[in-house]
Amino acid sequence: MRKHENHPKSFEQTASSLLQTYRSLVTAAGGTSSSPHKETNFSYSSILPEAPLHPLSPGVAFQDFAQPEKEEVAIIKNNSSAFIGTGLEDKYDDKDG
Repeated sequence: MRKHENHPKSFEQTASSLLQTYRSLVTAAGGTSSSPHKETNFSYSSILPEAPLHPLSPGVAFQDFAQPEKEEVAIIKNNSSAFIGTGLEDKYDDKDG
């Protein structure tokens, strides 16, 4: 059994590779805006000004390797629900894209 170690650079490289592969597949399948596959990027931010994840804190920004592209959905959440206050449910219920 392989010992798992914490390698942040390896995580970033793996996540970046997955994003690039997914984006390439969506593009190869005919584009992004008409594709039924929608990449949604999530960020969590706190509403408390003193919190490390307040919107004015640098820790809230997407990391370079995970920056949403212009046609991708980016949602900043401040609660644990995937849908409350995000508009995400309406976006994915939209049958036309």
